[in-house]
Amino acid sequence: MKYSAKEPYYVETFYNVIEIKDADTVLVKHIFSKEVIEIRLYGIDAPEIRMNKKLKIDEEKKHLPASLLIELGRDARNYLTNVLSVGDRITILTEIKKYLGFLS
Repeated sequence: MKYSAKEPYYVETFYNVIEIKDADTVLVKHIFSKEVIEIRLYGIDAPEIRMNKKLKIDEEKKHLPASLLIELGRDARNYLTNVLSVGDRITILTEIKKYLGFLS
């Protein structure tokens, strides 16, 4: 598999998808340690799928009704569930700069 990360990256394997929360957030579980982590997909900022504070802010910034943003968020989540399913084994790539947090 070829990666297009711009920074050096850290590879973590042996994770299974346990929940697709929305179009940019996935819960995964390590198959050996059983550690559960929440993954935010890099570069994706999909609309929310339920009313919350962020949706109200997006509604004001984008001048679009919340109902339309929720519909678009659900469409985006449906797309993600077409390419990723609960139970799928995944590999996580994390840019080392962001992973370590202290490199500039």
